Amino acid sequence: MSQEALLWEMALEHFGSDGLLKVVAEMWGSVAPPSRPVVEHLSTDRVSQEALNILKIT
Repeated sequence: MSQEALLWEMALEHFGSDGLLKVVAEMWGSVAPPSRPVVEHLSTDRVSQEALNILKIT
């Protein structure tokens, strides 16, 4: 598993679905949009569907 995928999985475990959604939304609200979508290179091979869905929402 990539380090990024592991980080997202750990964050999901720590914050839960609603908490991770809130944290990610707050983070992106305070910075410029990324040059490419954050989940463009992630798949369910590397990160859970639940974490991927949260990242796609924000």
